[in-house]
Amino acid sequence: ENSPNFLKFVYIWNGLGKHNATNLSRRTLAIILKMRKTINIFILITFLSCTDKDYKSYFEKASELEKNENYIEAIKFHKKVLEIKPDFETSLNNIAADYAVIDSFNLSIKNYQKLLDIKSDYSKILFNIGNNYKYLKQYDSSIVYYDRALKSDGTIVVRYDSINNRKLMANIANANINYNDFYSVEETEIYYERGFCYYQLSENEKSINDFKTCIKKGYNIADSYYFIGLNLLE
Repeated sequence: ENSPNFLKFVYIWNGLGKHNATNLSRRTLAIILKMRKTINIFILITFLSCTDKDYKSYFEKASELEKNENYIEAIKFHKKVLEIKPDFETSLNNIAADYAVIDSFNLSIKNYQKLLDIKSDYSKILFNIGNNYKYLKQYDSSIVYYDRALKSDGTIVVRYDSINNRKLMANIANANINYNDFYSVEETEIYYERGFCYYQLSENEKSINDFKTCIKKGYNIADSYYFIGLNLLE
């Protein structure tokens, strides 16, 4: 059986029946409270360490599944990551990309939108949403997002000093853009896809202008000439 002093300790530990602690000295009570604080901190650190380890292992498993093109299972593990770290952007992005690969374009858009809730002008995300609408043949919506992508800070502008000597520059002056950035996209890619959507909508002049921009900047030159020809035939 538990001794009376042990029971008094339990009552104090659980915050029950303060009168049961009256026979303990102040020094003993201080030691008990200090122990409680120390153990609570230890439990919290242990919990956070386990949580951090869990989300990393889930993410590694998802990445492995993606390498093996098992996108449906990968999505499940990315969702486990987000249960622990709801704003973990890499998993949010990968879920959206995985849905696009398996042709679930509406779900892809929905998950990309979560990233835009974090930062509204992620260039590559805006571009990818535009692409999803293009696959859904909702070309007007595609163009809306391509336009937003072209105006966003992460869009990389291509400039030329001379033929075949290309410079990459940020969309706005003095912006610090990492050109390998996960969320950046070259403007020529956007012009090309937008030109295709304009062609599908029979907005031929706008389509031709976008493909001319691609040719000038050295992007998909042959295909751009091809689409200009198609526009002229209409």
